[in-house]
Amino acid sequence: MLRISLRKFGFVHDLLGIHNTTSHGYIFGCNPPHKVIPEHSPLVSQDLPKKLQLTTLSNGVRIVTESEGLPSSVHLGVTISTGVRDETEKYSGVVHALSQTYLKTNVRTNEQINYGMIQMSGGEFNMTYDHDFMNYHGFCLAHDTYDIMQMLSDCVLDEKTIMDEEAAQWRTDEYWKLRSVNMTNWKRLNELWLSTAYGFKGYGMPLSGFESNFQNLGHYYMNQWRKHHATPDRMTVWGAGVKNHAEFVDTVTPYFVHLEPSKAKPREASKYLGGDHKEICDSSLTHVSFSFQGPSRVDKNLASAFVLKYILGNNNSGLHSRAYKNFAQKYSGIEAFETDHEAFADTGNFRINLAIHNDKTKEVCEGFTKEFLDLANVTDEEVTRAKNLLINTSLRKSAETGRRTKKSVQGLAYTGKLSDISEFVKEVEAVTKDSIKQVVEGMRKSRPTVVALGGSVHDVPNADSLHSKLR
Repeated sequence: MLRISLRKFGFVHDLLGIHNTTSHGYIFGCNPPHKVIPEHSPLVSQDLPKKLQLTTLSNGVRIVTESEGLPSSVHLGVTISTGVRDETEKYSGVVHALSQTYLKTNVRTNEQINYGMIQMSGGEFNMTYDHDFMNYHGFCLAHDTYDIMQMLSDCVLDEKTIMDEEAAQWRTDEYWKLRSVNMTNWKRLNELWLSTAYGFKGYGMPLSGFESNFQNLGHYYMNQWRKHHATPDRMTVWGAGVKNHAEFVDTVTPYFVHLEPSKAKPREASKYLGGDHKEICDSSLTHVSFSFQGPSRVDKNLASAFVLKYILGNNNSGLHSRAYKNFAQKYSGIEAFETDHEAFADTGNFRINLAIHNDKTKEVCEGFTKEFLDLANVTDEEVTRAKNLLINTSLRKSAETGRRTKKSVQGLAYTGKLSDISEFVKEVEAVTKDSIKQVVEGMRKSRPTVVALGGSVHDVPNADSLHSKLR
């Protein structure tokens, strides 16, 4: 019997089902899933409430942590309250150049070492930017936190060299070549609306810079721009999944405390202009963007603008959205419908994008005026449904640890107050039908921004004509 119980089972035994199930080895590994394992004490981790903490260094650098809930990776980042809006004609494209060379360091490490550290840590690392912010963000296993923090500080603070300049110019040149091949009318529409609304200044500056500014993407310009705009008072170092705030502060301090406590010059408030931009091109569709000045990040009606966005909806918003009821059902020429609200530090822009068949352009544009005026007649049912959808979407997005903490840090830069998603939910729940009407009235008073690309742009009303109909 002993001989049988110790022998190895082979293919024939598996085929015929001949197994000695009395052996201790077999019994040890056989536990029915519906029964509790005797003398087994499982380890259970509770999802603890997240806690945000803030510390400010002597030079103005802020350090924010979100406490650990369930055991997971540690997210690390640096958010700098400067972006494309601070570029000028001379420095246009510098932020894009920095994003092309953010892993190229030259003091303690280099690009190859940084790639290896990211791979060894089991995480990832990237840099993103927009008009208001530059974001360096990565995540790693907890035991690699110190190494990744050193790499993060190097990526943010190391001076750019002639090697970075050559890499930035080459990569930017390749970017523009690829862009010319991949450009579509819909992408072109998204590029033109802000420059038409604000001019080539502030929020009207193109995200990728001017193509003609290639010669200014040198290491001197990158270093000078960071010196004047990426100052300590605009810099926040943050971590999520952190067990001990004080320990994280001690980890960050040696890398950032040596920065001189300089302050960036106060920004001029962006001036909304409105206006027209039309391009005739060979296309079966006419792409149109109607946009209006809306609430900024510090406006009391910001949440109302986001609720209005969900009242209108887009192609996939369902039968109860106005995109379906008031546009798709009434006007057969609409190929695509999209609503968005971009809120910035001191201004906002609410826009509606349409892709229309050329022969239906005039009809749809006339209908747009009527439907936009009807936004003042939203019902309580529409508001409640849109609020629930907005809250649900926001909570699902906030489940991403890095995204959630980054949003809290950006809110700190906008308002000076550190808050989490629960504050936004309260603001959305307080939205009423009357506050929606206030937002619509404010947009009607502003001069519209009209961008049209396609074969029937002559059927699209200009900004002044549309403004006179909406007032």
